[in-house]
Amino acid sequence: TGQCTATATVPTTTDICGGTITGTTNDARTYNTQGAHTIIWNFDDGNGNNINVNQTVLIQDTQDPIVVCKDITINLDGNNGTAAITAADIDNGTSDNCNFTLSLSKTTFDCTNIGPNIITLTATDVAGNKSSCTSTVTVVSPTITGGVLVGYLANLSPQPPASNVIEVTACPSEPQNAFMTLNGYTGSLYGFEFSTDGGLSWTAVTGNTSPYTTIDPESGEDIEYIINSNTFTINNVHHTTLVRSIIKIGSSCEARSSLQYIAVIPPDIPPTIIG
Repeated sequence: TGQCTATATVPTTTDICGGTITGTTNDARTYNTQGAHTIIWNFDDGNGNNINVNQTVLIQDTQDPIVVCKDITINLDGNNGTAAITAADIDNGTSDNCNFTLSLSKTTFDCTNIGPNIITLTATDVAGNKSSCTSTVTVVSPTITGGVLVGYLANLSPQPPASNVIEVTACPSEPQNAFMTLNGYTGSLYGFEFSTDGGLSWTAVTGNTSPYTTIDPESGEDIEYIINSNTFTINNVHHTTLVRSIIKIGSSCEARSSLQYIAVIPPDIPPTIIG
């Protein structure tokens, strides 16, 4: 018998004529796979008398592996927003009397996993004995920033300085176009989104949907939203609107820019005199 391997000793027997007889076999004598193995030994006295005897070699591992874990910190990739680990990354000296394999409860991570994650490391030996331990894998976000979004009213001359607040007079005979530029972001510009209800709901405009057109329910006129590189234009502004950019890394890492506030001033409000 043995836990992981065993080698059978060549047996002998005695005979009244032949004296001591050593057994012979065509079977293997050493085994290292779990379970029962049979060796057929033949004893021949040289006088035409022989006998076969079965010997059982039993390999039975009853010891569980000793699993040791360590905590690690990983950084998500700045291009795709993911990271992967192997069992070796959190194994801290797992051992067993026989051969074993290691497995993890989770190996890939993205921005939905930012922060501490409890991961289980399991060791399974050749007999199916298992032991586990847990490790804290701390996931660090890639560098991603939404940038600063500023703009101005494109209809004015001379062109006013860019600001995070654009004031628009709601005069039906004077269509107003807001032009905005995004700078200082880190990641990929996925698109822009706007809200006309104070930020309760947002509508995204991406490169696949630009130009995006809505119809003003009061005037029936089209309002057009256009993306061009890192700029965003709203043609024919009718309502106070919030705008921000959508920055992505991979499919799960996102950031938003500072808010651009387009304030539509009702026609009965006196103009603001500056200077």
